[in-house]
Amino acid sequence: MEPFQSPVWDGTFVLLTSTGQPAPWRNKVLKDTAMLNGSALLGQIASVVQSIVVMRLIVPGMYGIWLGLTIILTYGGLAHLGTEHGLGIRLPYFRGKRQQLRAEAMANSVFFAWTLLTLLIAVGVVLYAALSKNLSAPVRHGLFAVSLLLPLNQQASFYSRWQGAALTPGVSPQTTDDTRAKSAGNDGL
Repeated sequence: MEPFQSPVWDGTFVLLTSTGQPAPWRNKVLKDTAMLNGSALLGQIASVVQSIVVMRLIVPGMYGIWLGLTIILTYGGLAHLGTEHGLGIRLPYFRGKRQQLRAEAMANSVFFAWTLLTLLIAVGVVLYAALSKNLSAPVRHGLFAVSLLLPLNQQASFYSRWQGAALTPGVSPQTTDDTRAKSAGNDGL
């Protein structure tokens, strides 16, 4: 019996098909990976440059206020309470089953709930800013600005991520399973 010899890696990646031939989509995978990693790197660089510019433009006390307000915006983006992630699972499911009406109804439900929760948070921020007596003017103005930005940020997030995904060109309600009699409890939920 021969001793086990570990293969030596020569530093190249070759994706093979089941017949042993190089995969024709190898270049596309590598290009897409490079684009994804490159854009993530550029985003990080832009974030560092933005932080440096903001720190140079405002005094340290105001920078702390700035960071506090951006935390409200960041956590306000989570007002969907996970429904967006559920949409990410169910929307392709219903589209794959050609149930366009259900896909649209699900997108509309998530949009309504997310918008309602975001507006409640914005109203809470406004009430806090209006009723707190010990806030400085910059903090109060910042809170009012954040309360306006929260719904705008939510709307932009929803429309950029989901609005186009919920609509499939060429699929009309007449061609979906939703036009058949709806079976109670057998909708995959």
